[in-house]
Amino acid sequence: MGVSIPIAWDDLGALKSGSQWNLRTAREHLSFQTTDPWAGYWKRRQALAEPMKRLGYQRRE
Repeated sequence: MGVSIPIAWDDLGALKSGSQWNLRTAREHLSFQTTDPWAGYWKRRQALAEPMKRLGYQRRE
């Protein structure tokens, strides 16, 4: 079963599929990282309202 892990934009081209990593291989991959892949995660603000509007999403009430 695949797991989600943070990756750098530069690593996207090397991905084989969305299920490339499992618990064992993800741990190995992350052990070779020299920086924290989650650094700044909580500091980056992203809003979904505009992308949802562009996709035609309409809120149901």
